Amino acid sequence: MKLGGAQAPLSVYMLADHLDAALAAGEDIMVRGSQWRELAQHTSEPADFATRQRKIADEIRALELMLVARVLKARTHAVTLSEYDDRFRALGRLFASGTAILLDAVAESGDARELDFDTGDEIIAYVRSRGLIAPDAAAIRKASDLTID
Repeated sequence: MKLGGAQAPLSVYMLADHLDAALAAGEDIMVRGSQWRELAQHTSEPADFATRQRKIADEIRALELMLVARVLKARTHAVTLSEYDDRFRALGRLFASGTAILLDAVAESGDARELDFDTGDEIIAYVRSRGLIAPDAAAIRKASDLTID
């Protein structure tokens, strides 16, 4: 049975899908942040701690990239939608301008070989780059430093 009314453009569905996936990635980052903090609070054998910490950090990195990719795709669909329908023009342009900063972030995060070489691909360098510890901090002092919110 077909309901009356016009169908929404494909960009609406794609925009919704990408925003939903970005939200899910953000929620997963929050969960991994809690796991990381819990790991730091309940330290175990040093080798096990380092392995588990690396795994969590790598998962957070992957989720960050997924989130940024989905938001950038949503940005593309928002611009398309704003060009298709005047009712979405202001909101689409606002979303596009608000997410333009991610284009710079992608350029910075694209090739991490130089940073990995300079820092030895250390967890501390990653945590420092995300602003979780001070730029001059030598280490994570307490588990509460690992709050991701």
